[in-house]
Amino acid sequence: MKFSEIVSITGLPGLYRVLNSKSNGVVVTGLEDGKSQFISVRVHAISNLESISMYMKDGETRELKFIFSDMLKMENDTPPADSKASNDELRNYFKKIEPNHDTERVHVSDIKKAIKWYHILKSNNLIKSEEDWKKEEGTAEEEDKKEG
Repeated sequence: MKFSEIVSITGLPGLYRVLNSKSNGVVVTGLEDGKSQFISVRVHAISNLESISMYMKDGETRELKFIFSDMLKMENDTPPADSKASNDELRNYFKKIEPNHDTERVHVSDIKKAIKWYHILKSNNLIKSEEDWKKEEGTAEEEDKKEG
């Protein structure tokens, strides 16, 4: 399973792996329950995790996969807050992980979702170090050049 196959679906909790695409939707399997189902694109919006970023204070964005890498790297010293913790606890935790995040544009609900997704991805061994992500991106770019 690859990180690029993982999606979030509006109106449904958790994360899903795309098994097959059709013109009117996708067939997915839940990462938590393993159940497969068809998701209509007419009813749900489907977002690939690779395309999701969070806002930083400097006007830039940081890819979610790198934020997950930071969470993993700091897990021993700063364990993830419970997603049901108070807003202040969640915000304080996230300030330790990503001190440069834009506190006005990154809402507590975004932090809760990121923490929930982190646990799902970690249990499926889908979180890598930032260095490994960058190596993988470099390898994919080299393969695209060879094919082109």
